[in-house]
Amino acid sequence: MRLKKIELNNIGPYIGNNIFDFRDNEKSNISLICGNNGAGKTSLLNAIKIGLYGYRENGYSIANVNYKNKIKLLLNEKAKLNDSSEYYIKLNIEVTSGTDLNNYSIKRAWTLKNSELNEKIVVTKNENELSQEEVVDFEKYLASIVSPELFNLYFFDGDSIIDYFFSEESNFKIKEAIAIISGYDTFDIIYNNFKKLAKTSKIDERIVKEYLLKKDELEKNKVQLEELIVDYNGKEKELLFVKHKIETLRKAYARTGGIKKEEYDAIIKNIKIEEQKRVLLNLQLKKSANDILPFVMLKKELETIKYDLKVERENKNSIIFMEMFNEILPEILKDDHKLYEKLNKEVTNKVASKIIKHDFKYSLSEEAYLNVNYQINQKLKYTKESIINLQKQLKKSLLESQTLNKAIKEKSIDGEQALNRNIQELKEKEANYEKEIRTLNAEIEKMKLVIESEEENYKKIQKQLDENIKSNSISDLSIHSIRFIEKLQKKLYKIQLVKIENLFIEKLNQLIRKDQFISKIKIGDKFNFHIFKKVRYSLKDLISIVNDLKEEEFISRYGTENLLNIYKQLNLETYQAVKELKDTKNQTIELEIEISKSTLSNGEKQIFIMTFYWSLIQLTDNKIPFIIDTPFARIDTRNRENITKEFFMDLKGQVFILSTNEEITKKHMDIMSDKLLNVFTLENKNNEYTEILCDSYFGEVMQWQQD
Repeated sequence: MRLKKIELNNIGPYIGNNIFDFRDNEKSNISLICGNNGAGKTSLLNAIKIGLYGYRENGYSIANVNYKNKIKLLLNEKAKLNDSSEYYIKLNIEVTSGTDLNNYSIKRAWTLKNSELNEKIVVTKNENELSQEEVVDFEKYLASIVSPELFNLYFFDGDSIIDYFFSEESNFKIKEAIAIISGYDTFDIIYNNFKKLAKTSKIDERIVKEYLLKKDELEKNKVQLEELIVDYNGKEKELLFVKHKIETLRKAYARTGGIKKEEYDAIIKNIKIEEQKRVLLNLQLKKSANDILPFVMLKKELETIKYDLKVERENKNSIIFMEMFNEILPEILKDDHKLYEKLNKEVTNKVASKIIKHDFKYSLSEEAYLNVNYQINQKLKYTKESIINLQKQLKKSLLESQTLNKAIKEKSIDGEQALNRNIQELKEKEANYEKEIRTLNAEIEKMKLVIESEEENYKKIQKQLDENIKSNSISDLSIHSIRFIEKLQKKLYKIQLVKIENLFIEKLNQLIRKDQFISKIKIGDKFNFHIFKKVRYSLKDLISIVNDLKEEEFISRYGTENLLNIYKQLNLETYQAVKELKDTKNQTIELEIEISKSTLSNGEKQIFIMTFYWSLIQLTDNKIPFIIDTPFARIDTRNRENITKEFFMDLKGQVFILSTNEEITKKHMDIMSDKLLNVFTLENKNNEYTEILCDSYFGEVMQWQQD
């Protein structure tokens, strides 16, 4: 289908009759319609959609009050002042059907009198007006070319498309888009017809309804569980990143000499302790020098004095003994003079032999002797080694103080407050992630129980249905057909999904300038996107993760492919071997980690959707017009050039870009020059009406168009 001409009469800011007449050729397929905000670009987009599909554009089944109110808002306010004003949207389109080329004109006109809105549609085919019955058939035919369900995909609003594809119903919309593009929506029609047959057959209607209801509920909850698990794994990875960031900040702070205030205070305290220790050691050395060193030097003399004192004491004791003996013995042996003489002689000789010839130099009393002897013994304990030991302790203390002083010069607490603030922020994130993880874990466990119960109920009702089928014939065909279609659809969809996945990554790498953005996508059986990116882990961190998780937990969180990749990169064969790995050698391992869609920025989401659209239309040879309003609504400037070159220039059918001059610039127009065929500027005149300037870019006449 090709859009040849658009006429707007009193629509939006377009007063009177306004015409967009599009040149057309096979080589050039891009038309640029530019204007400032409020000039009428979005009104034009809405007019095209309503012109083609009327009330079906909003999903209505009839021209109800809501549809009529929307039309009233679309009509020009100034024209409403005149009851005789005519309002219409007229589209000229060219449709190829087999070898036939047909030109259609679709005119939707409205009259508004006393707030009463009336609509009339006139359709011509090759300049022949169709009857009302033929118009109804034509509308069905048009819907088969571009289904109303795909409006948001083909008529692309950069401001709102994200909500369409990233809503809770996105998996249903993705399935619907793939089904329509691939022609698989026919299966849904057949499937639903068989369901009706099954329900109206002799089979217990209650069982059929319950079977289909249980099946839908189970599939819906399985999709929800997958999304919860993706979010859970994403939060766990974010938590790991935050913890790693905290550790990285601490290490970086330490590398630059940063320490905690407590550690700083401890060093200062230890410096003071060493200073006090040296004061005491110096006092001891001084005391040693004054009171002990002389005796150490006179050690031999002290030992001589000690010896002399000992000899003198022993001699003195012998003499005292003799005196006592001579005093007592005569009294005892006064009657035996002979014995006395004998004993006296013998004792005297023996005592005399004990007395060493020695001069009495000191003549100390016993008490004085004991005191002097104690003092000498004390002085003899001090040796040269004890003084040397004191000197060693003093030297050791000096070295310790030097080390501490060097540390205090090299260390700093200046950045501690900033570090603590950063860590506190990360700790808050860590706490939030942990809370979210606990909540998600609880939801996952709860959903698992729900699914477990639903699966049990589903199997029961399936068994009842099977038993019921056995007693029926015609309904048996319907039910088995339903199951056959389910299996066939699953197989066919799988083929298309693999194509889309491969095409998606191919195009994404052309569109976005960002390393490590998305490395792979997987579209699940429930048509929910699983997004992966490559993340490089240090082997040390990876081993830590492996040691924290059982093998089945690791597979559940990171996938079998990643585990096999680890085995391959490390040349290992078992999970236990990874756990026991010791020598990391600063090695890193690259894994493909699933990320949540919510982590993508709005700009990345828009590029994601553009990529999906491009991948999707590669599945069909139909050339459908692609109309995009605010093309770079959320996309940063560094990716705009790539999108212009690799997306707009690479689309099959007509491309209509509705843009401001801040989005599509002269640079982008130069890139598209080979395919740029039509340029219009919408100029708002004093906020009263919009004028269409053909072959003009914001007042600049496009000379190349005229050549």
